Amino acid sequence: MTFLELCNQVASDSATFDEGAIDSVVSQTARKAKVVRWTNMAWRSIQNAHVAWRWMQSEFSIATVNGTQRYAGTDAIDTLASGPITRFAEWINVGRGERRIRLYDTTIGLSDNGPMQFVPWEDFYANRVNTAAANGKPTMFSIDPANNLCLSPVPDSDNYVVVGPYRKSVQTLATDADVPDMPADFHDVISSVATGFLQLHDEGMQMLPLWKLRENNDFCRLEARQLPPITFSGPLA
Repeated sequence: MTFLELCNQVASDSATFDEGAIDSVVSQTARKAKVVRWTNMAWRSIQNAHVAWRWMQSEFSIATVNGTQRYAGTDAIDTLASGPITRFAEWINVGRGERRIRLYDTTIGLSDNGPMQFVPWEDFYANRVNTAAANGKPTMFSIDPANNLCLSPVPDSDNYVVVGPYRKSVQTLATDADVPDMPADFHDVISSVATGFLQLHDEGMQMLPLWKLRENNDFCRLEARQLPPITFSGPLA
């Protein structure tokens, strides 16, 4: 569904307006403006409910620059979209056991693709930043407080490529034709949550906490389908 279609669904489901009463999401006033605002807020709240939504994850690649240690998300390419990253939230890594952030030398090819070692920022800064160590092929990485991907050794050429997963930032709907960046099968979750928001707004409440969202069956269905499966670790001893 488009943003306009979602707003009209919310308007109808909340018994606020007849079908198709909202002709645009832009420059609305009074009650129609509230429908547009709470539909967008519902979409933003759904995205912010979990950091592990599948549709908000993608893959990046960064071509290193000789002598440059730190790289922002906007320096990367979204390899699935084949274009620059426009919505970047964070690099995805699980700490010391991370094996998805990898690097290879383009003069060799993907046969050189190997995992990089994650180093916590405090250790990385103390031992890998502003040092006299020689530049070379990076084997370690860290994330600095500004959310930059930091490499060590500092690259000694432009021939390396770093690849891995990243999480997209929240999408805001703004125009009639905007489409939520989630599986189309779950677009009804947005209108369902937005209708709840609108009703709560009328009663003087401003936001649904996560536990309240889980009273919505559609939202629970979304969690079941779009979050990683729950796994259990081995015995403690």
